[in-house]
Amino acid sequence: MRSGWKSAFFSVIIILLLLSSWGCQKQKGSVSPTRSTEAVVVESELPPVKAPQYTQAMITFISGEVLIALSDDWQEAQIGDFLEQDDILRVGEESYCELQFGEVGALRIQDNTEVLLQDVLLNPDESNVGIKLAAGSVLAKVSKLTGNDKFAVQTESAVCGVRGTEFGVKITEDGSTKLAVKEGKVAILPITVDVDEIKEKLKDQDEALIAVVEKIEEAAPLVTADQELIIGKETLKEAEEVFQELAEVVEKIVQKSESGEEVSPEQTAKLIQDLTDKVEQTTKKVAEVMEPAQEISRESAEELKTIEKIKLVEIPVEPAAGKEITAEAVKPEIKLEKIAIAVEPADAEILINGDVIGKGKFSGLYAHGDTLNVVIRRESYVEKSMTINVEKDSGRLYKVTLQAEIIEVDISIKTNPDDARIYLADRRVGQGSYKGTFEAGSSISFRVERDTYEPRTLDIQVTADSGKLYEINLEREKREISITAAPEDAEIILSGKSIGVGSFTGEYPIGDKLSFQIVKENHVPQTLEIEITNDPARAYTVALEREQRHIVIEVLPGNLTEDNREITIRTNPEDAASKPIVSSKSIFDSAFTSRIAVTPDRVISADEKGNLHAANRVGEIVWQVSTANNPNENSFPVVIGNNVYFSGSDEFLIINGASGKILTRMNLDKDYSHLFGRRVVHFGQFALFPTNNSIRLINLYSGETMREIAVPGGTRMTPAVYNGKLLIVNQDGLFMVIDPATEKVVQRISTKAVQPVALKIETIDNLAYFAGRKGQVVCMDIEAGQVLWERKLEAGKDIVVHHDLEAAPGGVFAFADRSIYGFSPADGSPLFAPIRGASSPPLYYALPSLLYYGSTSGELIAADTSGRIRKRLAVKGNITTRPYWDNGILIVGTDSGELMIINPDFIE
Repeated sequence: MRSGWKSAFFSVIIILLLLSSWGCQKQKGSVSPTRSTEAVVVESELPPVKAPQYTQAMITFISGEVLIALSDDWQEAQIGDFLEQDDILRVGEESYCELQFGEVGALRIQDNTEVLLQDVLLNPDESNVGIKLAAGSVLAKVSKLTGNDKFAVQTESAVCGVRGTEFGVKITEDGSTKLAVKEGKVAILPITVDVDEIKEKLKDQDEALIAVVEKIEEAAPLVTADQELIIGKETLKEAEEVFQELAEVVEKIVQKSESGEEVSPEQTAKLIQDLTDKVEQTTKKVAEVMEPAQEISRESAEELKTIEKIKLVEIPVEPAAGKEITAEAVKPEIKLEKIAIAVEPADAEILINGDVIGKGKFSGLYAHGDTLNVVIRRESYVEKSMTINVEKDSGRLYKVTLQAEIIEVDISIKTNPDDARIYLADRRVGQGSYKGTFEAGSSISFRVERDTYEPRTLDIQVTADSGKLYEINLEREKREISITAAPEDAEIILSGKSIGVGSFTGEYPIGDKLSFQIVKENHVPQTLEIEITNDPARAYTVALEREQRHIVIEVLPGNLTEDNREITIRTNPEDAASKPIVSSKSIFDSAFTSRIAVTPDRVISADEKGNLHAANRVGEIVWQVSTANNPNENSFPVVIGNNVYFSGSDEFLIINGASGKILTRMNLDKDYSHLFGRRVVHFGQFALFPTNNSIRLINLYSGETMREIAVPGGTRMTPAVYNGKLLIVNQDGLFMVIDPATEKVVQRISTKAVQPVALKIETIDNLAYFAGRKGQVVCMDIEAGQVLWERKLEAGKDIVVHHDLEAAPGGVFAFADRSIYGFSPADGSPLFAPIRGASSPPLYYALPSLLYYGSTSGELIAADTSGRIRKRLAVKGNITTRPYWDNGILIVGTDSGELMIINPDFIE
């Protein structure tokens, strides 16, 4: 028995442990609510509702921020507050307020609105409500008005006189007045036609005169149900001149009356007739300048639907002083209570009886017997519901604090390198990876460390969306090195880029192996190999030796005396045989276009007649292909793998680079022809083929279009590839980064480089360079998404740039209008005055920093980045191609069709 009891006990324990283990398991990255807490509600009594005076309006509903102007300050409005003549009310963003004018009607003041109460008179036998709208919009629900009743909304440009209606008035962004009517009629008059002012001046005159003036109001243009009208500030000023004449007639009448001059019946009749004429002229002019009302727009109709939510409550109004209160007219009991709700957090939604009535805070007047079903909600918080039964003395402020849902979130960490240590709140929790569960709303901080790497911190404010894998990549610690070169003008090169002259200081990650070249003309170059270690900063000094030349001295035989012997000094035989022009071959009978393509065993070029030639490295023609792209001033061949790609004004060809066999020949229509020299660009397993309105991804072998990506705004440019994205500039100068996977433009940056032609964007690291048709050169930081600098080639001149820029750490160079321009990559400042008489785009080469280009005087020129000429070589014809650097030699083509191979070391 005892043994069986133990067995049963341990079985229960095991089952409970298994259930507990199963219940604690969660799927990777899961987010699940685990528990919640009831909201905290604190009630406090509100004072009873008081009846307004006959000159007061009452605030009946408030949602959000509503302020009343008091002296030089603003005070928060409260439910049940009274507003009188000259009071100003301001409603904040995402807020609204409702004002009720006794039994006359109510006004809903929308968000971002300011109003001034011009008139408030609420006597039963005569009511007068005047509102001045300074900014924003209002919606009105007005009871049917009788004889002497008046309800008007005034703006800077118009007065909207109500005749019993539901309507809205809005001041638009340009200051116009927009009136839209849901029901009833609204009369509209220009603000300059002030009928009330005229009537006030004539109040002591013959009633017939006042009746004449009232005809202006009677004849005012009407906006009726389901119509709207927009009145601009200038629209009704034309009516001001004739109304001014009317005012002058009235002034004469008043002056006669004040002077005590006796006016005969005939004179009175004359005054009435003059006034009638001017009134008729005024009403006629108003009708002429007013546009007719239009059918209400869908937008306005939707806005007016809110009027249905305006609630008119039963508010007794205190009568005017001196008014006798009869037994039958005893003021009824106020059967209203103030109900207010204030919520934390402040952006939680408040719903009453199913309608969203605001966020954060709301208050209103409700009648005895009303039932309010209140719901307060916000994402990631526990919803609160409550019912409020409105009865006598039940006015309350309900302060509601919602409780956040407790949500558990799985967070994973992965490090690179994968053996980095992971700390959470200074406690080591993993190495390389970590996974943990945290409550939404909590703040956590991870620190990741590894020797010789910079530590990183990851701070996470945990939300329901935080459940994911976070990858933390550490960067290696850096150490400073400095290099000093002798002579002091020796150039320091790293990875083919010039990084300094005479000296250099930089920081590099521990573990990097760097190879620096130090060079100077007529000196033996040296290589400095450096491995960055954990040691402190290191300094290196490199001294170059001058090149040595072996000379031979020959004494010539002859009948010479010992004292008059002829001596010849020459360099060694190898030097004597070395000449700058290695070879020169005639390839074309017309000029080369601007660029040649070079493979390990081919030099491929195009001429101005659209012919393609491939020559071997000594200039012998291997194959030639004629194309329909004639004339061909700018197009040149592109080599991708074993194939040559060539497109121009009429056709596109793919040619085998070794044999010259045509693989594809396609006719091009006007949208695809490359009139200015656009060309294909290699992109993974495709080629990018630019058209006027798109970038096509084509098969590398057949030229078949696989996909097409639209370019908004069109382009005449060649695209570039940067970190897997496509770069292009449209005709409006808009620089765009396009994701080829989604075909969406992911970055747009406006520039002044409008209508770029033919040229391709050049990139160095994260910087992009391009030019527009009017000579605007742009430097763009792609990662930051901003223009670093923009410069004109020449101020006051629009110079078309057809050729790619030459961009390098030593400078950004442009070729246009037979001139070469140089700009500093840092700020775009000019490196030198324009070099005139250039015949080809320039080549920049960094060993040392020289700019090679052809001149119209038949020379190959080498200049430094200040524009100073260092070397020059006379050639046959003018060089028309950008010089091509190939393992220490230059390859160029000329306007006479010569293909030249040049050794720059022997140019003097």
